[in-house]
Amino acid sequence: MNTAQYIKIFDDALLRTLSNYGLPILSIIFQQENNPKHKLKTAAAFCTDCNIKKLPWAASSSDMNIIENTWTYLNRKVHDHYPLPTN
Repeated sequence: MNTAQYIKIFDDALLRTLSNYGLPILSIIFQQENNPKHKLKTAAAFCTDCNIKKLPWAASSSDMNIIENTWTYLNRKVHDHYPLPTN
């Protein structure tokens, strides 16, 4: 995904969804990680122009996505009970 695609998602999905539900843009705070495409001037300018408030995110923060941590936990549990065969 590049910056143009990222901005298109904001425009097509986020802003249209808010409009469909009658929610003002100032009623949300958008969470994004520190992926380089999120921080480029073009993406930042789009968010500023559309009044999209963003949650501050530390540069080296841990992964807050619960599903990633859950998959790691499940993977460990499965392999503890069913170890991979060794040659």
